[in-house]
Amino acid sequence: MRILAPQPIRRAPVLVDMHNRRVGAADVQAIHADHAATIAPMAARLAEAARHELAVSNLVLDAYGMSAEERTLMWRTAPPRVRIAPP
Repeated sequence: MRILAPQPIRRAPVLVDMHNRRVGAADVQAIHADHAATIAPMAARLAEAARHELAVSNLVLDAYGMSAEERTLMWRTAPPRVRIAPP
């Protein structure tokens, strides 16, 4: 028969702000509301900007008359600093 050591009681983590004050449920709700009002709309705008950048990129590639094979080569050899993802 094996004797098990007593396990410590696990408590829920305590959330604290940058001043080491406890964060309550109302604070968490305020953070969620601020996120919904600022971060979520900005993320949508950034996604829209990325779609527009890709559209402009495709228009430029069309203007140069690049074939599908040339486009694949271009994206495969693109430097890592290119801001838009390949299609």
